[in-house]
Amino acid sequence: RVDVSTAQAISTTTYTTVNVDVFDENDNYIFENETTKTVVSENKKVVFVRELTTGYHVLGISSGTSRIYATVQYNDSIGIGYVDLVVDTDNLLIDGSFEAQNEHSFWSFSGTGGGSGDDGQTNTYRRSGYANLWCMAPIFWDAHVPKTAYADIGQYVNLTPGKYALSVYINRYAAEGVEGRLSANGGLCTLSATPVDADGQIVGDVISREFDCSYGSFAYGKLSIVFDCVTASRYLVNLHIQGDAEFGYGMQVDDFELKQAVYPVQLFATLDETVTTLDIESIYSVYVYAIYEGDRREELNTDLRFFFDDFSICVYSNGYLFPKKEGETDLTIRATILDQTYETTLHLVVGGSGISQNDTNNTKLMIGLSIGGVALASIGTSTTIIVFRRKKRGV
Repeated sequence: RVDVSTAQAISTTTYTTVNVDVFDENDNYIFENETTKTVVSENKKVVFVRELTTGYHVLGISSGTSRIYATVQYNDSIGIGYVDLVVDTDNLLIDGSFEAQNEHSFWSFSGTGGGSGDDGQTNTYRRSGYANLWCMAPIFWDAHVPKTAYADIGQYVNLTPGKYALSVYINRYAAEGVEGRLSANGGLCTLSATPVDADGQIVGDVISREFDCSYGSFAYGKLSIVFDCVTASRYLVNLHIQGDAEFGYGMQVDDFELKQAVYPVQLFATLDETVTTLDIESIYSVYVYAIYEGDRREELNTDLRFFFDDFSICVYSNGYLFPKKEGETDLTIRATILDQTYETTLHLVVGGSGISQNDTNNTKLMIGLSIGGVALASIGTSTTIIVFRRKKRGV
């Protein structure tokens, strides 16, 4: 007898171990080192099976059901067991995190530069799972690849009428050389969704957006667009990377998603949540979150703008808040999420006698701004008060 099971539900972000227990005709357990086995997925578009150093593991790569078969050889006998696994994901793309790309190529990858999948268990460049794609021009092993090379990463998907959000994460690095230095330079990215017919010919308006070098610098940054599908259509979703004439291009790509558009209910900003008192001579990280129904939160690091009522009191640069002198000012943070814009405000008091930071969890604000001539409703208003204390100078 061959029993196949998993200890937990199938995931689309982390691998789940496949347990294969083998018994003889007398129901005696047969130890693993006495057998050889293979594990395969009946529907490779739904469940990806991977053999790792710790055994066989599975990952969900699209919504659906797949039967997982384990074939075991023991002495001169062969036994087969199976388990049915259900994957529940709202991502309409197959293998959005590229975990199965090197084996099954659910994504088309083309262009005149270099690129491939990284999927080693020690891969430090991925955003989730073990795998990601990398793209580079020029490349050190081929002197004929120009800096103006390009790359395209795409997949076809059938959509029903509705509003959709398409996103992908990139992490830029310098294309020059082979050391993978992080850099804000190198390449222009265009994220697009194109309605096509069965022959791949464009049959409607192309929805696209270009992203400059401020996206994905020094850490994974999220690129996104939102679009309306009016009639049921086949779409090509694509990331086009165009090399810069001076810097070429270089980046890691991970976690492609196409979902029904869901908007947050509010925007939330705070400084380091472990800080109880803040010193004027220190600098502080600013964390911005989109809060969704069910209190699910997503940290934002792109499409953010910071505005102070008085820039002589505080300034913001590269993720950090810098107190400059005693006084009070409001910091307004504006975030673009899908095709809407949200705001939240922190009231900052610099100086004073060391008052503790107020509980920011009780002070949240989300305001919809005017987009395309349509005024969005204000959901709520409040103000967070954060007080900075000047350090006492000692001998």
